[in-house]
Amino acid sequence: MKNYGNIGILDIRNAKKENLKDIKIGNVGIIIQSPDNPSLAGEISAGNIGKVIEIPPEGKVLKGDQVIDSSFLEGFEEPVYLLVLGKVRFTEDVTPPLLEKAISGLNVLYYGAVKGGPGIICEESLAPVLKKKIKETPTSIQTFSRGTLIWEGPVNFNSSSLDHLEENTSLMIIGSVIFSEDLDPDALLEKTSKIQVTGKVTTPEELITPLKKIISQPSIEKWEIIPAGFRLISEDLKLNQSSLENYQKENLYIKGSLQLGKEISPEQFKASIARLQVNGDIIAPEQLKTSIVSLTGDKKNLLTYPHGLYLVEGEEEMYPEDFEFLPEIFTLIVKGILKLDPRVEASDLHSRVDYLDNFGIISGTPAQIAALRARKRTDTGLLQKTGEKANDEKTTEEGTTTGNIGYLKL
Repeated sequence: MKNYGNIGILDIRNAKKENLKDIKIGNVGIIIQSPDNPSLAGEISAGNIGKVIEIPPEGKVLKGDQVIDSSFLEGFEEPVYLLVLGKVRFTEDVTPPLLEKAISGLNVLYYGAVKGGPGIICEESLAPVLKKKIKETPTSIQTFSRGTLIWEGPVNFNSSSLDHLEENTSLMIIGSVIFSEDLDPDALLEKTSKIQVTGKVTTPEELITPLKKIISQPSIEKWEIIPAGFRLISEDLKLNQSSLENYQKENLYIKGSLQLGKEISPEQFKASIARLQVNGDIIAPEQLKTSIVSLTGDKKNLLTYPHGLYLVEGEEEMYPEDFEFLPEIFTLIVKGILKLDPRVEASDLHSRVDYLDNFGIISGTPAQIAALRARKRTDTGLLQKTGEKANDEKTTEEGTTTGNIGYLKL
């Protein structure tokens, strides 16, 4: 018996009925089966199955976002059924007759569409053909007119970006865009006649009026407005006592997270930051809590550390030797993956970690996990006992067990 954890997409078009009876699966997001054998999915032993779709055995599965041009389509001797596991863009050289001839059916599974993003992007003459070709799962189509300039996002649109544009350019940005405060509104309107954006628009408040004259997408829910007078920080920001001296009564709008050093005093913080908006977490020493809340108005994304700090953002392993160099008492914040060496004493974790904020994955022995669980303050992540890691393969009395898999073809 072969046991699997969770499988995102399971392709059983070429599987044998007798082989499926020897497989047990936790949950399956999508099962791909052949229309020649529509009852095959019923042979699978699984917890929950999200969706079953049918495509021919000779159909092609394209994983990830795709850019399809004429040369790709001309390579098919016979019409082909395409299943795209991502969004798809057809280039301008693809014509309606070529599309009609090359594709027998199209299914686009793009989960960004849940947030309003288009699953298909194409020149407007292709839309009627594509609507006839789309099978099973409806997906939104965003079109552009012939001659439109395409930019792949994310895009930082500043004054130098205008130098690359001719007058009255029709522009499509696939993804998100950040408009810079140094843009001249008159120059922007002169160089662009129309801008389409498939993702989020981030802009200073001062540019809203000219941008709304030329941006046809997205809807208002996709606009992120930087209040007038604020300086935009588009990434995570880490400040210590020295780097904070570069700010004098600044109004900061931070799209990522903010981390403040232990040595920063409330007096220095107030002298440097006048107003503050942070989209991500704020990680700060306990003595700055009152000052930060007075600027932000709430503490829902504020993580304070009374003593020391140990922040894990990538993938790390903690060894007993690490405790010689860590603060005597520290707050543990995990945003990535932390593996605890079995030699790390559970008693050291319990006595030296004052708070645990877990947004990632921590794996360790049962005793280590129990010690950390007693210190948890925020736990939206996963605490795994050694041997329960999602990508482990192990043998049990019921056969071989494999962990979670994104895509599996049987």
